[in-house]
Amino acid sequence: MITAMQMYWIVMLDNIIDGVVAVMVIAGACSLALTLAVVIEELPKWFPIPFICVFIASILLRMFTPSTKQMAAILIVPRVVSNEKVQTVGNKLYDLAVEWMDELKPKKEGGAHE
Repeated sequence: MITAMQMYWIVMLDNIIDGVVAVMVIAGACSLALTLAVVIEELPKWFPIPFICVFIASILLRMFTPSTKQMAAILIVPRVVSNEKVQTVGNKLYDLAVEWMDELKPKKEGGAHE
């Protein structure tokens, strides 16, 4: 059973990803600008490092945060696949389909040499 809290986070995952991407773009732009400023001017060498760390962290967070569809699949597919009723119905449907195809198959008349 999925709780309301789990459903909230599933629905919010795409928004979280959008926010992480925004932080990544801003941190990347600041990293680049501050790195150029360090090279051109006499700023402290450590100045762009926090922005670079935020940029790298946001890339990793974006890579490992599932989308709403991915999270729904992560939660739902194992439950459906492992459900005994679904497996039983699946086997019965398969058997029924095989029987139906066998009935529709044209019967060969005579021997194999015709």
